[in-house]
Amino acid sequence: MDFPIEIMFSHDQDLDESKGKIYLSKNGGLTISWYDCMDHVRNKITIDKDGLYKLSNMEEVLKIARNYIEREMKKEMQKLMLAEDIFDALETGKKTTIRKGRRDTQLGDLMFESVETNRQEVVNVINVHYCKLSNVYIGDLQNDGFKDHHDMWEQMKRFYPDITFDDEVTTIKFTRWEK
Repeated sequence: MDFPIEIMFSHDQDLDESKGKIYLSKNGGLTISWYDCMDHVRNKITIDKDGLYKLSNMEEVLKIARNYIEREMKKEMQKLMLAEDIFDALETGKKTTIRKGRRDTQLGDLMFESVETNRQEVVNVINVHYCKLSNVYIGDLQNDGFKDHHDMWEQMKRFYPDITFDDEVTTIKFTRWEK
């Protein structure tokens, strides 16, 4: 499954912008497609995970795309720890995790690691937002295994003993990759 990301960019100092999309595929490939407003041409470049490419126009984009892939491949995958019982909840449909504080979590792959055993699972982060604990959406807290705001606060004290309803939290929504 490919995940589109809309982009806007301009050529050098020109004010004419091109609009396009980047598709990151599950297998590590990358497709960039865009419409060149100046030349009225649809352009597309596809690079697979091994760096092999197919180009339909504008050779200079190839260099940009390859640099992008190299940078992405060098990045260490973001990770979050899960307690064993919470890790088990992934199997029963858990799709949200709520953490105290503002966490710098990016969209895309995230590695969950269990605290005690050596379990790991990569998920796809699809949404990250910040709010007070008291303002967490009811659907998000239920998806994280809580009944209501009071239950969430009580259970989160296990990990954050001093947490209050006024504390900022990060809500991370994710999907599991098909196995």
